[in-house]
Order: sequence, then structure tokens, then C-alpha cells
Amino acid sequence: MQENTTQNTEVINNIINTIKDIKITPKNIVSLIETHIIPNATKIKGVCINREEFLKRELSLYINDASVIDLAIENNPAYAGISKEIIDKIANSVINKETNTTTGISFVTGLPGGITMALAIPADFVQNTCFAIRLAQELAYLYGFDEFNFNNCNSELNNKIMIFLATMYGVDLADKALKEIAKSVSVKVAKQLTKAPLTKGILYPMIKQICKVIGIKISKQIFARSVSKVVPVIGGVVSGAITYITFKPMSERLKDYLEELDICNPEFYENNKIEI
Repeated sequence: MQENTTQNTEVINNIINTIKDIKITPKNIVSLIETHIIPNATKIKGVCINREEFLKRELSLYINDASVIDLAIENNPAYAGISKEIIDKIANSVINKETNTTTGISFVTGLPGGITMALAIPADFVQNTCFAIRLAQELAYLYGFDEFNFNNCNSELNNKIMIFLATMYGVDLADKALKEIAKSVSVKVAKQLTKAPLTKGILYPMIKQICKVIGIKISKQIFARSVSKVVPVIGGVVSGAITYITFKPMSERLKDYLEELDICNPEFYENNKIEI
């Protein structure tokens, strides 16, 4: 455990030191995420979620039949007939756990004695993004999406992550872009295809607009958190509070949208899947 903590600290510090002299603005936030955080995600233990391990661990708390869990892993929970009520319970538990974890860390980094003001903004930026990416994967897997392949960092992975993050931040068009991804995945699962076409002609114009807006949303949140660090101890409390009142609603916003998609509805697969 100590070894993992040390490794995480080293990787995160390297990212922070790399971007500390870069003025974080709405225009360059997406680029920083794509060039500094996503490529390093595999080096930070806990950021990349193994879909199979996660689903097996969480579903086994509610499902006793191993064959159902295996089917959920092979396809997705809804395809395996697991009710939305169970998935919602797991999702709420995951959200609460991740919110408490990131709020606790935020309190520590919110203390001026614990981190210099010069590093406060990039530290918050890295921390918030890592936790958001982690939670986005967990909710995505519960509600039926494919694994995020961090071993192949390309534009497809970057776009997928930015769409999930933008949905969390309430960016216009993000929900529509997420629906396009969900549509391709649900068709693939329902029809037992190795892959299904993603309507890139529709998706890419949305992504360009999404990336413009999400930079503004993230920069406003980072600024609010960095200002809270000015007063010792109180700054830590305020920083943790800001994290709580922003991270949890963001997480619940993503959950609320995901649970309305066909991809997580068992009835959709009953009506559309074919025998093979």
C-alpha cells in the first residue's frame, strides 16, 4: 500500500510540476487533460478501473448467481437482466464513497501549509480530473458501457472521457453526444456484434462545441477552490466543502442521465436481442 501511495504521489507531482508554469485557462484545460492527465492515468493507481473486477465486486453484493454476473461482464448488467433498482443502489454507494474520498483529500490540499499556493491550482486541477475520470468509468460500467482503454490513448478515448466529464459538468450537447455513444454500444450488445458504427459525423461537431464550454466550467470551479485556500484551516474546510457540494451533484447528474438510456434497461435487450 505504501509503495502504491508513493508511486501515485510521484506521478501526480510530476504532472503538477510539468504544468505548474502553465497558466490554466478555459482554452487550454481540455488540451492539458488530454496531454498530461489521460496519458498518465495508468501510472496512478485507482484512476483506471478494471471493468471486470469492478463489476464482479459490486454486483456480487446483490447477485448470488455467478452466471448472471459473468453475463453482465461479458455484455452488460442490463443485458444480464439485472434491474435498474439494483444498479441505482450500487451507483449511489459508489458516488458517496468517491465523494467522501475526494473531499477528504481536498481538505488536506486545501491547507496552505500542506501545499504551496503556487501549486494549489494545478494540484486541484489534477486531483479533480482524476477523481472525475475514475467515477465516470464506474458509472459507465454499471450502466452498460464498454471498458475505457487507457492502454491505447487516442482521440477516441479522449473524446469519450471529455463527453462523460462534460455531462458531469452539465455542458449543453454533452448528453446528446453521450446518447450517440450509448446507442452504438447498445446495438452492439443487443445484436451480438463485434462492433457497431459510431456516427462520427454527428459526434465530432458536438465534441468541438463541448470542449469549448467544459474549459470554462472547470476553470470556474478550480478558481473557487483555490481562493478558499487563502485562510489556514478555514481554507481547508471550505475547500473540502466546495468539493462536496460540487463533486456529488456532478456525479448525480451523470448518474441521472445514464439511468434514462436504453443501454441500462433490461427490457430493451429483451425486445431487441437475437438468438445466436
